[in-house]
Amino acid sequence: MTELRPGLSSLHGDLSTQRSLIAWRNYEAARAQAGRLGCRGRAYWVYVVELGEHINLDLPDAATVWIGHTHLSPEARFAQHQEGRRADRRVQESGINLRTDLYADQPELRTRQEADAYLMVLVETLRNGGYSVYVED
Repeated sequence: MTELRPGLSSLHGDLSTQRSLIAWRNYEAARAQAGRLGCRGRAYWVYVVELGEHINLDLPDAATVWIGHTHLSPEARFAQHQEGRRADRRVQESGINLRTDLYADQPELRTRQEADAYLMVLVETLRNGGYSVYVED
C-alpha cells in the first residue's frame, strides 16, 4: 500500500500543474479578447480575504483565504461583506482582513472575463503555495 503513495502524490502534482496551465491559458485568451475589444483601464479587481475560523481539515496548518472579484475597490467590497450587503457568509462571519500582499501585483483587469480567468490563476497559485482557498460562489 505504501508503494502507491509516491504515485498518487505525483499524480496530484500533475493535476495541479494541469489546472494551473489551463487557468493561465484561459486568462491569456480573456486578455487577448479584451485587447481586440479595445478595452482600456482597470475595471475589476481580484481580492483576497483572510478567514479566521474556516479551517480545512485536510490542510490543518494552512492559512485559509477567500478569493473574489469586484468592480469596486477591494476595500469598499470588503466593507460591504462586513456590513452584510451582498456578502459571502464565510467572509461576513470570519473575514479578518484583506491580504493585499497576495494580490498587489495583479495586472490591470479590463473585463469580467479577464477577472474570472485571473481569479482562477490566483486560486491555483495560492493552492500550490499551501493555502486553503475558498472561492466566491
